[in-house]
Amino acid sequence: MTNDKNNLILLTNNEIDELSNFIFSIGAHGHRDWPNNQKIISKIIANFHNCSSFEIYLLKNKSNILGYTLIEEEEKINRIIVSIGAKKIEYTKFLIDKMLKIYSKRKVYKSKNIHVPIHQKTSLNNIDLNYLKLRKVRKYLKMNTKIENTIISSSHKTLILKEIVKENEIQEFTNTKNRIFNTHWGFAPNTINDFNHEDFNFLLILNGNKIAGFLTLSILGEKDHMLGKISMIGIDEEFRKKGIGKLALENGISILKQKGVVEVILDVDSENRSAISIYKKFNFYKTGEIIWWEK
Repeated sequence: MTNDKNNLILLTNNEIDELSNFIFSIGAHGHRDWPNNQKIISKIIANFHNCSSFEIYLLKNKSNILGYTLIEEEEKINRIIVSIGAKKIEYTKFLIDKMLKIYSKRKVYKSKNIHVPIHQKTSLNNIDLNYLKLRKVRKYLKMNTKIENTIISSSHKTLILKEIVKENEIQEFTNTKNRIFNTHWGFAPNTINDFNHEDFNFLLILNGNKIAGFLTLSILGEKDHMLGKISMIGIDEEFRKKGIGKLALENGISILKQKGVVEVILDVDSENRSAISIYKKFNFYKTGEIIWWEK
């Protein structure tokens, strides 16, 4: 239980760096992969804070942050994501309970699904939210591999990868991504306004004159430990079961290696057994799970 001296408040500009320090200190949590760099974390928080689709609450005791909640509204798929970061499980449960009560009272949100992603590293830190009338709807696996342990054949084929730069290419990429993931759980259709070239490498996979899919890469770590992420791989239905997904992964790892990355991470739907099988061949191993709860 939290005591009466703990305050739940909306984030202010003056507390952005403080929250950045807190996020950096508690490590992996929620469904987001926060960078291993406090300045970049502060920048991300500031962008969220200035966006009308986000709200950020802090749970504080005097001057210390005990936990925070990042609320993200996705109008296109009629849902709200409630992400929690806290030092103790009791604070996590308190924040989830509070947010559910706050948003259930807002009439505009009554028809929306509320999703709460919980990061579980081991069975010891499992959180059961059934008592809040939430139910498990999806599980994603967090997977890692060390570049030095990844075997990339010297004779592997190099895909034709086209980096997205021009505005018409951004629209082409967006259309491709929306078409491939249109029916996937939790996917919100993108627009060109969602395209952030500063933080990601966006690449179209070409097969002759046709677009076979896309590949999205990002770098999260600092220079002394460059952490790369295979953010998304999408293959058009016409080109599936032809080994293009495996080649895309292989090429993505090669690109990250050239940029100095020493470790690669990714997320995968636990029901996507074919993708998990491919990742294991590249020595990816499970480091945790993201359990998505719904109300």
